[in-house]
Amino acid sequence: MRAKLHGNCSQWTSRALFLAGLVERVHAFPKASLVDMFENLVLGTPRDRPMQAEVVYYNKVVKAGRGKRRAWGALVSPIYILRNVLYGRLLPYADAIVDVEPDESGKLIAKITKGRGCKPRWAHHPLVRNWHTIAVASLCVYYFITGVPHEGHCAVAAWTSRALIVVAIVVINGAMY
Repeated sequence: MRAKLHGNCSQWTSRALFLAGLVERVHAFPKASLVDMFENLVLGTPRDRPMQAEVVYYNKVVKAGRGKRRAWGALVSPIYILRNVLYGRLLPYADAIVDVEPDESGKLIAKITKGRGCKPRWAHHPLVRNWHTIAVASLCVYYFITGVPHEGHCAVAAWTSRALIVVAIVVINGAMY
């Protein structure tokens, strides 16, 4: 019997990207899928792929009578603080920037300019990519050893409650990944 699949648009899109081999796993947040592809296809060049991917950044179309406005940033994931800071603005990573503006007749014209193409290779390092998991695991070990309830209470109950709290933290962290 097959299970019924549930999810949001990001999960469906990232599931297709996962099946195509472009992302490592299914993501619940849209920008997480983009960052996953960026880190794997741009920062890391696998041996079976001789060429790197290029990054193209599209600016929002300016509506008539409005000036350019800064686009709202999106979170990679609520729990990944480093990735949220690192990938808050994607413009520095673009190899090409596309501006679409209307001309005098109202037709949209695309203008392409060269981007900075910044590629932070250090962001692909396993310690940087997995720092959140390392931090959560370290905090869980620290809590398991020193946390409440203290040894003044029943020792078996203290260690059992600590173990259950650590398991709950790990499960919640894994579910938000």
